[in-house]
Amino acid sequence: MAADIAVHMYNSSYPEFEANFKRKMAHGATLPFRQVGAYHKSTPRQVVDAVRSVVGNDRVAIMRIMSHGNSGVFYFPGLWNYTLIALDYADLRSVFTPLARLEIHGCGIASETDVLKPGANPQSPRRSDAVPGTFTGNKNGQGLRYLQRVASFFNVPTIGAVNVQPLDTWSYEGDTVTAYPFSDKFHMDSEGTRIWDFAAQGRAADQFKAYIIRTYVKTRQFRDALRLFKDLARQYPNTAAGDLAKRMITVDDVEHMLDSY
Repeated sequence: MAADIAVHMYNSSYPEFEANFKRKMAHGATLPFRQVGAYHKSTPRQVVDAVRSVVGNDRVAIMRIMSHGNSGVFYFPGLWNYTLIALDYADLRSVFTPLARLEIHGCGIASETDVLKPGANPQSPRRSDAVPGTFTGNKNGQGLRYLQRVASFFNVPTIGAVNVQPLDTWSYEGDTVTAYPFSDKFHMDSEGTRIWDFAAQGRAADQFKAYIIRTYVKTRQFRDALRLFKDLARQYPNTAAGDLAKRMITVDDVEHMLDSY
């Protein structure tokens, strides 16, 4: 019987990706997944055939691709930049579910400006090479144009990050942009509003909890703290911080937190 699956792809020309994925591939997975590695010299047709081979009769609900990147640039075969997206990828449109998404995991893909310092090697960057990305929604921004074009080739909503990203997780750090196929439509998410990114939700919830404790619990404004804990529980119900907030039922519960913080 056909199943909904995730397909995880990475550029094997960078040893760090393959090593990380063999350790982290299943971490946080909510769907059965298939793995596809490609190389700089792989042709888009080879990648497409590999995807079809691992998918078989199943349906792709999430496709995730990781490699190095920059503003509107992604170092993966046939997805290099706006003008160098291979038509072969349109052959994968039929493998997706109606509500599928494509996640492009590369540094600063959605940014309108470079996310690396001048002179940094874009295919072997260090964290110290990073600078903040920018996104204003400019329709001619390199990142947005790239995401919209990829979305149209694959015919699924496509997501990219504004800033530099970690190598060993399928979560996004910071803001992301989702572009839609054959449309100028897009939307931007923070870690707190990206509801399908459970790790990001957890980080946002932890930050909210820390704010409540620092600003209201430690200053003994317990009623205000209780009100905000209720907001925390409502906004982030499936997080550790949200679970803690659900246990804050009375002002006394909040006051007792002083013993721990």
